[in-house]
Amino acid sequence: HGFALEFTEDAVVALIEESLEADKTIRGLCERKFHNFNHGLTLISRNTGQNRFVVDSDVIRDAEKALSNWVVASYKKQETES
Repeated sequence: HGFALEFTEDAVVALIEESLEADKTIRGLCERKFHNFNHGLTLISRNTGQNRFVVDSDVIRDAEKALSNWVVASYKKQETES
């Protein structure tokens, strides 16, 4: 979809730790955590043109909250630029 997700080192560590604790593969964990990201990132991209996103440990801990915050911020940015 043209999006680039850049995982910080602390995000990678958090994913590995959560994967081990949950006894899930990294892929399975990411599929569950990021299942709504395509829709949310599409909205952000439409609003701002942004297509690169940094995923840190806060995003790993609560992906839905982070995505929601990003989407809200993109609408606010769109309003201020209009």
